[in-house]
Amino acid sequence: MPGRYPWERRAGPPRARTLLVGLAFIWAIAGYLFLSARQDTINQERLNRAPICSEAEMFAPAECRSTVDGTVVTLSRTAATIQIDGRQLTMNLAFVGDVPATPLPVEVTLYRGRPVRLDGSLTLDAADSFAANARNESMDGWILAVAGPLGVILLSVPRIVERLGTGPGGIQPR
Repeated sequence: MPGRYPWERRAGPPRARTLLVGLAFIWAIAGYLFLSARQDTINQERLNRAPICSEAEMFAPAECRSTVDGTVVTLSRTAATIQIDGRQLTMNLAFVGDVPATPLPVEVTLYRGRPVRLDGSLTLDAADSFAANARNESMDGWILAVAGPLGVILLSVPRIVERLGTGPGGIQPR
């Protein structure tokens, strides 16, 4: 007996149209992630080509970059406190692995007055840096672009078996 709501009317495997709409939605999200990763890559190239900051602009939100010597004072999986010329700056991280002992001498790349990269015995990008975002969004896009069709194939197998089982000589369900 059919129900009042569309989702109650038919039990069983999803219809092809539903699967295709789901696949289109997943691919739209993957496309958005690829475009966002491309924009972050362009922003990273803009950072790499930014003019070098003067001493007065180094810690200001000016459109420039500088690489200076610093020391990592404290380090955890989520943040690093860096000392540069007597100033302490905090950089958000997404650090995986063993946290090394501090203090660590590093070269700090500042962009718009904020630390975005640490180089030295430890190489880290800030969690919200363009480089980290581009990597994460690109990887997420590929996962969705591959997993979407695989999910549709797996969801359509019961429907195919159902169709094959209805004709003469088809697979009979148990």
